[in-house]
Amino acid sequence: MPSTAATDERSREAAALELIAPLYRAAIDESQWNRFAAQLSRSCDGAAVTLAIRRPEARLGWDYFGALSPDLVMLVAEQLQGALVHAARRVDGFRSGFVSLGEAFPRVELERNPWFRERILPQGIDPTWPLCHAVTLGRTIRCWILVLPPPHPGFDSSAVTALGAHLVPHFARAFTLQRDLGAQNHKQRALEEILDRLPPGVCLIDAKRRVIHANLSAQRIIALEDGLSMQDEQLRASPDQDGELQDALAAAIRAASSGDFDHVSRVTIESDTGRP
Repeated sequence: MPSTAATDERSREAAALELIAPLYRAAIDESQWNRFAAQLSRSCDGAAVTLAIRRPEARLGWDYFGALSPDLVMLVAEQLQGALVHAARRVDGFRSGFVSLGEAFPRVELERNPWFRERILPQGIDPTWPLCHAVTLGRTIRCWILVLPPPHPGFDSSAVTALGAHLVPHFARAFTLQRDLGAQNHKQRALEEILDRLPPGVCLIDAKRRVIHANLSAQRIIALEDGLSMQDEQLRASPDQDGELQDALAAAIRAASSGDFDHVSRVTIESDTGRP
């Protein structure tokens, strides 16, 4: 018969597996962070979970996600600033897992911190709380995850710590993915802005000939539907010229796939109305 410890470990692994996909979805789609925080809260036996994600343009430099009503978000955000600044001085202690402030700081030092003294102690919260994990990219803190105990007695903080141990590497990968996607999107927007300033019409297509971007000049030309149009996200010419256009596009795709970026396919599409 499996031991209780082995059974508990398998249970935590199963809980972690259920959280991994939502975590990566949130990294790709930021509108999903509140949903992920709620799922993590349920997996932590109802503990209050807050994610503070660095965003320089935000009012306080961080975005906050969790089971908070809109009128409480800014209040909690302002209260957390003291804790985050305090904990950041010893961020190395929070990188490896979910660690309590009580473990990272001597009690006397915590009591000198206004946030801990004014917000935590009056609530009668045990000094081992809150549990915190810092997600860092390089030396930059990208996210703090804070877990506060639920009101019911008998809450097992060690279970949260153990669950967190399974999630720590996935938090790191998720925020690396988010950073890389952000950089990629920034480069894509910059490229699109450059293309939009070009006088000639320019379309970018993928391997299936779908148009993934058309600059402003190309959009104006296509909108006329005068010899050139868009059908099912693909460029189309008038029936007597479309075969030549599709052959040229296919040749360009083959060249690009083989690394020949100097290939040039030329085809002239005449206007149906004689417009130049």
